[in-house]
Amino acid sequence: MTTQNGRYHLVIMMRRRKRPSRQSEYKKEMNRRKRQKKVLKLDLRKVDEFVYRLNQIIADVEPEYVGTLKGSIVAKAKMQGIDAARDFVREKMEEGIITEDAMKEIHRLLKYSSAYR
Repeated sequence: MTTQNGRYHLVIMMRRRKRPSRQSEYKKEMNRRKRQKKVLKLDLRKVDEFVYRLNQIIADVEPEYVGTLKGSIVAKAKMQGIDAARDFVREKMEEGIITEDAMKEIHRLLKYSSAYR
């Protein structure tokens, strides 16, 4: 209350309604979404080098298996992750399509060409 010329005036202060800032809206949205855990996958910058070295390693495999084997390894390493590709290579070794030495070399190559994403 204030006085002016001996009279009391009631001052009503209107509170301005505050708009939420963009940053807080962004934080709320990020809290609603659940982030996926990063998985070890094939580094996309090293794909060409990976395919080149993979061709050298599986050169002694029968020609009918080379294309599907190479494509499956690259696809699994890119999309599902390095662990899925390693399991696939292990299965192919157990089936007798590739040798144990080739499996070890492919595992080493997968480890070298990986990144978390």
